[in-house]
Amino acid sequence: MASAASVVDPPVKSPVRTKRIATPPPVQTTPPPVAVTKHRAVIGSKPWSYFTVDTDPTKYESNNAIQLAPGPHTIHFLGQPDFKADQTLTIEMPDRDGFTHVEQLKELTPPASP
Repeated sequence: MASAASVVDPPVKSPVRTKRIATPPPVQTTPPPVAVTKHRAVIGSKPWSYFTVDTDPTKYESNNAIQLAPGPHTIHFLGQPDFKADQTLTIEMPDRDGFTHVEQLKELTPPASP
């Protein structure tokens, strides 16, 4: 009969470790956006006025040059401190520099005094 001291447990095997392989980032399949060419335009008004273009809240001052992409644009005239206006129009910006549009503005009538 064998003594307890002579019984040998089998060696404990450590778990097999596998190397993780880094997955490369996915390749972009859509082309990068095409840069839009903008052209010089002068949006004027009589009298001068502040205006915005499309949905951008930036205020521009009429009769100064701005840069616009070709195509339709919504111009909203806001007036100025001495001339209240609220007038909107759509222009078609050509694919060239030098476009000019001048709009005759109508002053908003002030509310009647009580």
